[in-house]
Amino acid sequence: DSTPVREVFRELALAPEMRNLPHPMLPTADIILPGARIEFTHVKDVLDAEISRELPSGVVPLQTFLASIAEAEQALEPLLKENPILPPARIREYFTYRRYAKTLQGLLRQDGVDALAPLSSDPRLRAVFAAPLSFLSGLARPWRFPLASVRLVNHFSRGLFHVEWGLDALKALLLDRIRSNSGDVRINDHVDMLVVRGGRVREVEIRSRDEEIGVGLLAAGTDLGSLLDLVPERQAKARYRARVAKMLPSHVIVTINIGAARELVPEGMAQTAYMVKHPAAPLEGANMRMVSVDPAMEPADSMDPEHVTVAASALLPYDRY
Repeated sequence: DSTPVREVFRELALAPEMRNLPHPMLPTADIILPGARIEFTHVKDVLDAEISRELPSGVVPLQTFLASIAEAEQALEPLLKENPILPPARIREYFTYRRYAKTLQGLLRQDGVDALAPLSSDPRLRAVFAAPLSFLSGLARPWRFPLASVRLVNHFSRGLFHVEWGLDALKALLLDRIRSNSGDVRINDHVDMLVVRGGRVREVEIRSRDEEIGVGLLAAGTDLGSLLDLVPERQAKARYRARVAKMLPSHVIVTINIGAARELVPEGMAQTAYMVKHPAAPLEGANMRMVSVDPAMEPADSMDPEHVTVAASALLPYDRY
């Protein structure tokens, strides 16, 4: 239900598939904490009952927190629909930015922000959201970024979905649709110049082919260093290239896949579980793990009834990896 994601599906004519392909996770996840096991679900009454049973003092803070997060997203959604150019470069863009900045000023303050602060009275209640946010975002301490936290908490609270055969199958579907729907796909070519107007890429010149293509939807890698390598040295700002080259991740997510007899999986376990040993300690390394059952998410009629694949993931500091 994210506006930018819906727009991508619309441009790739994937709306029908994305109405039928994903299946809701019921429950969304298990949160396993010291002395508590919470079956997280998007059904409000059931979730309240879970928190009331496992963390009785957390019901009111949880309800207040989720209400404030939903209210914050209502202010954020119009910004995503309008898709303004950021940072602003022209007068009109500046006034658009200023209008939204006033509306979202509480979420735009980055220094010292803790999006999960309302839950800090109980480290276990805080971990109910802190652990999933860490793995969903791929960030260490994502609660420092309130805009991202608002989106992720709302997505998690409304329920997550899985796709048969997993994320790789969804990626393959997207790439196949891009190739089949566009004559401008250049998988192995290199860019000679990106033409940017109004803060957005409008045209792409292909290196050594004397060819220029228009751009409506630009699909590219997320490695900034690799993206800069596509731009000739004479056009890439040397200081930006140097700055990107110095950027290293703070953490990496390491996943180990384990084959086991299906009887070893606890009965009633959700497809994904987040395990936290010490909620008040940094959520990284052996202190926090994500365990997924059959992460490839095969169709039910093709699953092996005797065996199961379990994926165990941890967020490890990069300098100790």
